[in-house]
Amino acid sequence: MNVVKISVKETTFNRYEGLYRNYIKQSPISGQTVVSVRSIDIQTWFNALNAEKGYHTVERLYKLLTAFLNIASPKG
Repeated sequence: MNVVKISVKETTFNRYEGLYRNYIKQSPISGQTVVSVRSIDIQTWFNALNAEKGYHTVERLYKLLTAFLNIASPKG
């Protein structure tokens, strides 16, 4: 198993951790495996968040999830 370590500033790490704790941990996708998450699941969640929290929250989550999924997705 390969481990990817990404170096980020402490403030960036804290922001990522806050996004995880406040939005991802209790989200509809949190209990799913990487291979079982469908784009429609993420889009539905993002639409609900956008209506409640706004575009910038969704944008930050999108960037974080994209980076995570690029690292975590199984390579074919």
